[in-house]
Order: sequence, then structure tokens, then C-alpha cells
Amino acid sequence: MSYYKTSGLFFMLFSGRLIRSIVWVIWALTSSFAMLLQFSTYSGLEWMTLVLAIPAFWYTHKLCNKVFSSELKKRYVISSFAITWARWLCPVLLVVVYAILVSMFIENQNYTSLAEAVAATRVNTPEIAGSSVVQLALFFVSFLDGTKAYLGSTLKQFGENVPLLLIILGSFMVFFNASATFASFVIPRMEYRRVFGPISDEEVPPTLTRARVAIASAVVTIVTLFIYVPVFANFEDVARANPRFIELLRNAQLKVEKIDDAFYRHGTMKAIELAQAASLGKINVSRTVLNEKIDRAFNQMESNVDDYLDWYYSLSGEYTRLAKLMTGEIEKYMEDQLAEKLKQEDALKPVLAGIEIALANSKEITDEYQKNVKNILGLPT
Repeated sequence: MSYYKTSGLFFMLFSGRLIRSIVWVIWALTSSFAMLLQFSTYSGLEWMTLVLAIPAFWYTHKLCNKVFSSELKKRYVISSFAITWARWLCPVLLVVVYAILVSMFIENQNYTSLAEAVAATRVNTPEIAGSSVVQLALFFVSFLDGTKAYLGSTLKQFGENVPLLLIILGSFMVFFNASATFASFVIPRMEYRRVFGPISDEEVPPTLTRARVAIASAVVTIVTLFIYVPVFANFEDVARANPRFIELLRNAQLKVEKIDDAFYRHGTMKAIELAQAASLGKINVSRTVLNEKIDRAFNQMESNVDDYLDWYYSLSGEYTRLAKLMTGEIEKYMEDQLAEKLKQEDALKPVLAGIEIALANSKEITDEYQKNVKNILGLPT
């Protein structure tokens, strides 16, 4: 490389700077779109780990900068080494933290088929009606997550930590991109001259010329507005022109329902609701019979009130009450007479018997309902 001028096209091409820049641009554009889609499916645990990336990168970069400052001479080399190492060490640290959190708070689920695993991950994927490309991308994201979950449950026979390993490795890309984003904020302001300007070994890089600034701005504008946006728009037009393909993907998916953190086939909730409605119908019948007995008992006791009043205002009743009043037994005597007159023909006996029958029927219906629910969910009875 010493034969080429550092400002020439050949040096820029063969030194790898141009190729690396193109690779990084392609990676940034594609992975950032994938990250935004993946964020829509993130749980609270994943968001918490992602927030930890900020202090984790700051501490990692500070530590690397301190280590390399004692080993290297030039300032820009120290910054380059510190940023590069921090960009790789921080995702590894976050992966370890995420693995610990997952092992503590998330229980691995077992899937009998790939379709079931994909359908289970699809439940947590939001429906976005505005963009066909986003819908397709979300489908493939859920497919990849489902494949990862299915492989984890299938390969569990080779080790208990295999599912955990697949989960944390899938999160490495997000943590790496987050660290790469934070890395752009720790680049010294003066070093941006070296990024956008010609390669230089000087401690203080030369000031960027207006032409260089214009070229960098033009490249960013062209890539963003005239390449990335039109390509995305063309994909959107193609996707909207073929709505049957999206509908075919939706129909091909196995639909599941989430019940108590477990996934079941589509229609399970409807079957449980029907079983519940049948049980409630039986309980309502039993309750109606009991209400009828209560009404008959009340009517019978109400008819006994006339007998009580006839006795109360009779001559014998008044003299008897006066005698009991003088002996101090009036209160107990009145209670006994009231109970005797109102409980004639034992009006409450059918009600008590009906309550016992209703309780027995309710227990039987509840047991039957629980058994039906277990059969619907495929649980042992």
C-alpha cells in the first residue's frame, strides 16, 4: 500500500476503507429496520436490558480507554482501539446480563411443531395495517423467532441450557447495533475529520475542505433519499400489488390463543365459553327451582299471618298475655306464639331441602365444568 497515494482512488479501494464503509452502510440500513420491527415484540425484560446498554457501554469504553492510554502512544489510535473493543465487549456483557435475567424470570416452553411455535410468537406481534412491507417483515421476524423457540425446545434433549443459548444469541445483533450507535457519540469531534477526510497519520488531522464536506453530505443524501427511500417504496408497491400473497401467508399460519401464559389452538376460548354457558344454564335451572320453593314458602307463611292476628286480638289471647306479663314470661311467650303461628305446616322444610339439593347440584355442575375445561385444554383430569 506504500506505493499508492493516500488521497487516490486505488488506495481508498484496496485499503479496504471503501469496502468497509459500503458494508457498514448496508448493515446499518438493513439491521436498523430489523431492530425497529423487533422492538415492537419486546417484553419488559428485554427493554430493561436494552436500557442497561447505556451505562454498560459508557463503563466499558471508559475502562478500555484507560487501558489503551497506558499502552499506546497516539491519541487517535487510543480512541480507535477503545471504541472497537468497547463495541464488542459491551454486547457480550449485555448478553451475559440478559442470559442471567432470562434464566431467572422466563420459563422455557415446549412446542410439538414448528407451526405451533411460530403461531405462539405471532400472538405477541402487533398488527400494522399501514404498510404491506412491514407486515411481511413482521411475519418473517415471527417466523425466525418461532423457529428459534422450536429449535430450543427440540434441542433441549442435548442440554438444559440450549434454549437459553439460542435466545441470548438472537439478541446479540440488537446489543451490537446499540453499542455501535453509542460508539458514534464517543468519537472525539476532531476525529470526524479523519472519518470523512483523507487518511492521515498526523496527531491533529487537517481541516476538511468544503469540497470534502459537500461530497460527504451528497453521499449521505443520495443513499438516504435517492436509494433507500425509493427502494423501500418500490418494495411497498410490489407488496400492495400482490395482496393475495400476504393473505396466503396469514391463512398458512396456525392460529393459537394465549391462556394463562400457555398457547392453545384457535377456538379453545370459544369452546371454554360454550362449556361455561352450559354450566351456567344448569345452575340457573337449579336456582329457578329453588326460587319457586322460596316463593311458595313465603306465600304460605304470609297466609299464616292472618291466623296470628286472629289469635292476637282474640279475648283469650289478651287475657293470656296479661297473665304472662304479670309472671314476667311475656317475651318468651310472644316469641313462641309467633314462631308457632308462622311455621304452621312447616313452610320452611321444602326450602331447606331445596337449598341442600341446589348446593349438591352446584358442586356437581362445577366439577363437570372443570373436567370439560381440562379436556378442552388437553390437561390430565
